[in-house]
Amino acid sequence: MQYYEQQIEALRQAGDEEQAEQMEAEKNQFVFDDLAQRVERYPNDLHLRFELGKQYFTYGYYDDALTHLQLAQKSPKDRLWALYYLAMCFLSQGQTDMGVMQLETARDALPTMDDLKKNVVYQLGLCAEESGDLQKAYQYYKDVYSSDVGFKDLSERMLAVSQALKS
Repeated sequence: MQYYEQQIEALRQAGDEEQAEQMEAEKNQFVFDDLAQRVERYPNDLHLRFELGKQYFTYGYYDDALTHLQLAQKSPKDRLWALYYLAMCFLSQGQTDMGVMQLETARDALPTMDDLKKNVVYQLGLCAEESGDLQKAYQYYKDVYSSDVGFKDLSERMLAVSQALKS
């Protein structure tokens, strides 16, 4: 990884953005291949499964991601993030009810409004807004807004939902 990162940095400093992008793609493929091989060697390592599931999610292989993330949620360390990524996979596949179920499970298990909980509650708000339940969406957004006013595009969303509720 260090080799790739040093090479990418050197290429960017030299102004060769195209080569840097190509090297970045090689690095990403290396990470993916390495994780896949490690999971094959250590199939019971739930953290490796979580990392591989995230990689699959990142590249849009949602069915493969679901397989690894469902196993990874058995790991106490990665459980809540695994639930979040499971939800994102389901939402990406149009299975909103399954996604919301995972998000609600994660939200209920998170005691404080940390980065993960902000993402989870924000996603719940997006789902509620998409389904037309603006009151519920506003409540979710308000929960995140109360702890982080600069979170993503939350201010604009709250304003839009608030105006829609008034009219």
